[in-house]
Amino acid sequence: MITIKKAASLTGLSVKAIRLYESRGLLPKPERTDAGYRMYSESDIARLQQIRYFREMKFPLTEIAALLDASTEEVQKAMIRQQAEVDRILEEYKRAQMLLQSLLPEDIDAAALSSAPDVCRPAIVAIDLQNDILEGGALACGRIHLILPQLKKLFARARQMGVPVIYVCDRHYKNDPELQLWNNHMMAGSYGVQIPGQYDDEIGELVSTINDMSVKIGQAEKTQTEFISSVSHELRTPLTAISGWGETLLTSENLDAETRRGVVIIAREAKRLTGMVEELLEFTRMQDGRFTLHVETADILAEFEDTVFMYGNRLKQEGICLHYDGCDEEIPEIPCDVARMRQVFLNILDNAAKHGGEGKRIDASIAHEGSFVVIRMRDYGPGIPEEELPHVKLKFYKGSSKARGSGIGLAVCEEIVTMHGGTLTLENAEGGGTLVTISIPTGEE
Repeated sequence: MITIKKAASLTGLSVKAIRLYESRGLLPKPERTDAGYRMYSESDIARLQQIRYFREMKFPLTEIAALLDASTEEVQKAMIRQQAEVDRILEEYKRAQMLLQSLLPEDIDAAALSSAPDVCRPAIVAIDLQNDILEGGALACGRIHLILPQLKKLFARARQMGVPVIYVCDRHYKNDPELQLWNNHMMAGSYGVQIPGQYDDEIGELVSTINDMSVKIGQAEKTQTEFISSVSHELRTPLTAISGWGETLLTSENLDAETRRGVVIIAREAKRLTGMVEELLEFTRMQDGRFTLHVETADILAEFEDTVFMYGNRLKQEGICLHYDGCDEEIPEIPCDVARMRQVFLNILDNAAKHGGEGKRIDASIAHEGSFVVIRMRDYGPGIPEEELPHVKLKFYKGSSKARGSGIGLAVCEEIVTMHGGTLTLENAEGGGTLVTISIPTGEE
């Protein structure tokens, strides 16, 4: 039995690819050590080598899944069909290449081109209405990438020879630079930005209206932030006193059972409210620019494992199992604010317990993927309604969840991760529950 890192080395696959094949059912779930490390057998290695071979033949994963357990005859038939498809694609590529080369033959006289009359000079017009072909956008077919290098060479050579290259791309008026300036600032929360008024027509009227709205929104945001900050500071002192006296009373031996139960509730709720107040104060620091990082080189693996161990013991009391997918890869030290990152880990785990605790399990893992350290935490609760997914990280957004909270915890987490140059994403996991993925750059070239 070998580790996933060794399996990747033997098969020429990445650790990420192996985990992908596991998740898609192409590879049986591996055995694990007591520490949670994946272990792979000789048969697993052989199967991974098969998968790699089929991938190199350009089979899609869905077809590979069927081929792995197919008979030799069925595999041979599929290989013949695939080889014919590959040959056909190569012929398409050759024809496209010949066509592109014919537009500007190698023996063409650049001097003659430049001296030709304007009425008969050649030009290249590239029509790409959705920006999906030349830039390989969402609508691009897979085979378009075969000719992209030739297209780029053609355009570069044309420009060198003085042949105009006209690129036609559909642009909606909503992307007008004047309006886009305002839009970008507004999306970032920079209210109060003014668009230069250069027009006397209906566009000029729209600009004026937008400017007025921007000022009013900015004023409202400032008033809201100041109010939240003031109230939070006012609540902090009495809550600290309530929590302190609650803890003190619980040490007394003179409390009857009913009174003790009441004091426990008071102490627990005071602690919950104190956490909400701290979140609100963090939010106001974000809003007025006082939210800063104290960056140092840190062992992020150790910090994450400590957090998981600490929180896991707490979750046991609630009947929730926190399963840590132990990491057998080398995780590099990264520049980060240790306290802030711990805050993110705890908040995500707390959310998982709060919103997905009914599943009685939370999975946590950490991995080194390319130039990022990737941390994943998944619960087995009901998940997030699809229509709410785009909004769950917005400040004060509560959605349909019945769980209590301020609604800004995720917004603070995303701000911290973004300030580290990383990303925080939420999605519904396959099989139920919510998956949170945090990617932090390692700082390596």
